[in-house]
Amino acid sequence: MAMEPHIAFRDRPQSDFLKFVEMAADAINQALRNVPSERMQMHVCWGNYEGPHDQDVPFADVATIVRRANLGGFVLPCPSQMDAMLT
Repeated sequence: MAMEPHIAFRDRPQSDFLKFVEMAADAINQALRNVPSERMQMHVCWGNYEGPHDQDVPFADVATIVRRANLGGFVLPCPSQMDAMLT
């Protein structure tokens, strides 16, 4: 999800992207409602590409919304982002 600002939301305000993240979290919950949450994890990624990460959304901006997804855990690319996930 966090790579979308580089693709679909490149010329749109961050608020549009955050609405997309909310919709995605709700869709995950709906689609996986019968699967035990402890059996699922979500990788939150900013992409691996040759170019500057000058449009990256700070993890703190999406952490609260992403946590709405009923998942057993999250796979994050950087341990320092755990602080934002836990607060």
